[in-house]
Amino acid sequence: MSIRIVTSTCTECLVQCGSLIHMDGDAVLKITGNPDHPASQGAFCVKGANAPLANRNSPMRITHPLRRVGARGEGKWQRISWDEALQGIALRLGEVKARHGGTAIAGASATFTQSRGTAMRLLLRCLGSPNYMINQDMCHGGRATAAVLTGFGGAPGGELAHARVILVVGKSPSESDVIEWKHIKEAKAAGARLIVIDPRNTKIARLADLWLTPKTGTDVALALSLVHVMFSEDLINHDFVEQWCSGTEALRARAAEYPPERVAGITGVPATAITEAARIFATGGPASMVLGHGIDAHAGGVDTAMAFQALLGLTGNIDRPGSNRAAKQIPGYRGGFAYFSSGAEFQLPLELDQKILGGERFPLGTGADT
Repeated sequence: MSIRIVTSTCTECLVQCGSLIHMDGDAVLKITGNPDHPASQGAFCVKGANAPLANRNSPMRITHPLRRVGARGEGKWQRISWDEALQGIALRLGEVKARHGGTAIAGASATFTQSRGTAMRLLLRCLGSPNYMINQDMCHGGRATAAVLTGFGGAPGGELAHARVILVVGKSPSESDVIEWKHIKEAKAAGARLIVIDPRNTKIARLADLWLTPKTGTDVALALSLVHVMFSEDLINHDFVEQWCSGTEALRARAAEYPPERVAGITGVPATAITEAARIFATGGPASMVLGHGIDAHAGGVDTAMAFQALLGLTGNIDRPGSNRAAKQIPGYRGGFAYFSSGAEFQLPLELDQKILGGERFPLGTGADT
C-alpha cells in the first residue's frame, strides 16, 4: 500500500473548507480537514468527509451514458459510448439553435460559482444563450436580493472573532458552516454575547445568552420590532446613519407599527425579550449578524432580510472590526462572479443578454436591465 495525501478544497458548499485527500494509488481512502488551511484550520463537516465517497460507492451511481429507448417514465435505457452521447447532445443543441436561436436553450447547475457552474455558463455562452438557472430561490436568494435593494449584504466572515455581540437568525452553523461555528464558539468563550433567533432547538440555540423563538414566518415583524426599540430608545448611531444611510424616516414610520407589545402577539416572543435583544445588539458591540436559509425559503424572505440588515445600518456595524464587512476583491483573483461580470471576452452582446428568460417581468433578478 502506497499512501499519499493530496491537499484540496471541498466544493460540497460555498464554505469551501480545506481538505486532505488520502489516497492509495488512484483510489481515495478517506477525506479529512486540512489543519494548515488558513480559513478552515482543520474544520470539516460530515458532508465533505462522506458525500464524495458515498456517491462513488453507491449502487445507484451511473458510470456510463444511457439513452432512453422506451416511453418517458418506463425506465428503459440503453448503454451507449461517450462519443455517441457527446455527439448526440451536440447535434440536438445545434438543431435547436438553428431552428429557434440560442435563446431557446437554457442550462442549470447547482451553483453559480465553482467548476460546474463556470463550465455551464461557458457552454451557454458558446451557444448564444443567457439562460442560466440555479437554485438561488431556495438558497441565499432572499438575502442576495435584499443586498441589491439595500446596497449592503456583507457577512461577518473572520470578524466573528472580534465581535462582542453576535446575532444569528435562522441558521444552524454547526451543520451548515463549521468554520463559522468554530469562530462563534471561540468568540463566546472570549466573552461575546450570543443572540439566536430560531424556532428550532439547535446547538447554537442552546449556546445562546438570549434565544428568541418566533412563530414560523413572523421573522420580519420581529425584525421591525427590534428596529422600533432602537428608534424609540434612541439607540441609533446617528453619525453613521447621517453619513451613509437613506430612507431612515420611512423605516422609522414603518417600524412604529410594530411595538414589542404588539409583536409579542404576532410572533410569540415576549416583549421583554425583544427589547432586551435590541438593547444588547445596539449597545454591546461591535456586533456581527449571521443570516441563514431559515429566512430565505418563504415568500417574505427578501423583506425579512432587508429588515434585519437595517439593524446593521442603524447601529453602524458595517465594515468595521467585529462587524459585517463589505466584500473586497483580492488583487489578481477572479472568482465565479467576477469571471462573467468583468471583461468583454466572457460576456454575451447586450442585445442577447436582455433576452434572458423572465427578463421583461423580473429585470432586477435576471440582470436584464444592465
